[in-house]
Amino acid sequence: MATYSYICASDLNRDGLGLELWRGGEMIGEVFRWDNSFDKVEHPIGKLTISLWGKDVPLPVVDDWIEHAKRRLTDYPLE
Repeated sequence: MATYSYICASDLNRDGLGLELWRGGEMIGEVFRWDNSFDKVEHPIGKLTISLWGKDVPLPVVDDWIEHAKRRLTDYPLE
């Protein structure tokens, strides 16, 4: 059975904070909060976006990860 975990990580290149989803030693997804953006239309400050690269991820894992990200990423101040 696969083991899933989360890592909260700052990204200086994109200027934001992400909650990564890991399966074993492979990152398979990320929920990202944009703290600053030159493209205010596509990536407004504070917007959460999701990327999922892994295949066959159980829906309850994805649901829990997204809910955890919404709580965790909105706890940090934007400034």
